[in-house]
Amino acid sequence: YNVARQAMQELCQARYEVFGSAGHASKIKATSLAVMARRYH
Repeated sequence: YNVARQAMQELCQARYEVFGSAGHASKIKATSLAVMARRYH
């Protein structure tokens, strides 16, 4: 379990860095499923 979790953490970190999102966590706002659904309709 810990090995898989560590691998996923490394994968996510690499993707955030590639897409230029690393270091911007404080700017990401949580959005409910209902709000996201409205954005797509």
